[in-house]
Amino acid sequence: MERVTDPAECDITPYYIPHHCVVKKNATTTKCRVVFDASCKTTSGRSLNDNLLIGQKLHQDVPEVLLRFRRNKIVFTADIKMMYRYINLRLQDRDFQRILWRNSISDPIEEYRLCTVTFGVASSPFLALRTLRSLG
Repeated sequence: MERVTDPAECDITPYYIPHHCVVKKNATTTKCRVVFDASCKTTSGRSLNDNLLIGQKLHQDVPEVLLRFRRNKIVFTADIKMMYRYINLRLQDRDFQRILWRNSISDPIEEYRLCTVTFGVASSPFLALRTLRSLG
């Protein structure tokens, strides 16, 4: 995430992703987790997810994965939310993932742009799997 120093420098109309905090009082490491809502409709009646191309379906259906999962002696799982944080967005696409943020109520609200693929954005699964395929 990077701070937007000059909001007027953007050539396009930026999109601000609504977000909120989910608090887990019993958590030992992360008490607050930020959840982004790219499906939230704007005043135009459309959301970021409505306007994105989602790409081809590169992942397999869940029943197919579960059937294969049972056949093997050794399997592994991964947290895909964390996977997205390692995939950078192109510079020209980052203004479609802006947020307003402040660390405390007394701080001024600042603009930020998310620099990585975000969980909950419609194109994220395609971008993640396409990136994995290009690495392999």
